[in-house]
Amino acid sequence: PAGGVGVSVKATTAGNPQPPPVAGEHGPRAISAGWIAHEVARDDFNGFTVDASKWGVYLDPTSQHGNRQPSQISIVDDPTALGGRCLRVHGLADGRTGGMAHRHNQRFGRWAARMKARGAGKFHPVLLTWSKAENWPLGGEIDFAEGKCGVNRMEFFLHFSADNRQTYGSIDVDASQWHWYEMEWTPDYVAGWCDGVEFFRDTKLIHFNYPEFGAHHGTIQLDWFPNDPFPRGE
Repeated sequence: PAGGVGVSVKATTAGNPQPPPVAGEHGPRAISAGWIAHEVARDDFNGFTVDASKWGVYLDPTSQHGNRQPSQISIVDDPTALGGRCLRVHGLADGRTGGMAHRHNQRFGRWAARMKARGAGKFHPVLLTWSKAENWPLGGEIDFAEGKCGVNRMEFFLHFSADNRQTYGSIDVDASQWHWYEMEWTPDYVAGWCDGVEFFRDTKLIHFNYPEFGAHHGTIQLDWFPNDPFPRGE
């Protein structure tokens, strides 16, 4: 959209070489690994407003990642989205942006979303899980799809420990097109996929299976980085 950045999401939260875009009601990993039978929460964003029983929309004008306002989140028509509608998070050049957190929390599980990002500006679309205990960084953070608008790459960051150590993966992908991003967090590993192609795996238990790394919930954010030196384009 002119004058800003849009990130659009069709999300499913499941309970427990450059890839081509993959359409379908569920992601490739969810289908191949049998996740669908264990689904505990889901939102296809095909209504007219965000379901407040499922999501808490951010109101945080002083966030380091932008002036987060509910006005920047809507459900809109999009003929390219599954079902013809999707969630839209719209960022503006003055730093107004949005985010929201799912109300379901669990320790270990699978999360997935179908997302595209476009526009100009210093914004990062992010799909992640966040600690229910709000004890970051010790409580961990799993960014299973983080991009930079105008850059054809998606990254995975696993944050852990009191001094915010991280492990990392990335995949080259046309982020302006719809792609499935899927993540699995088990007692033995954390792994991430884009359209069924694995691009992250961490098997060191001290990174994600310790007492303070407790229950998490999924969140959808469009983060503003005003001091980012790299321009973002369509």
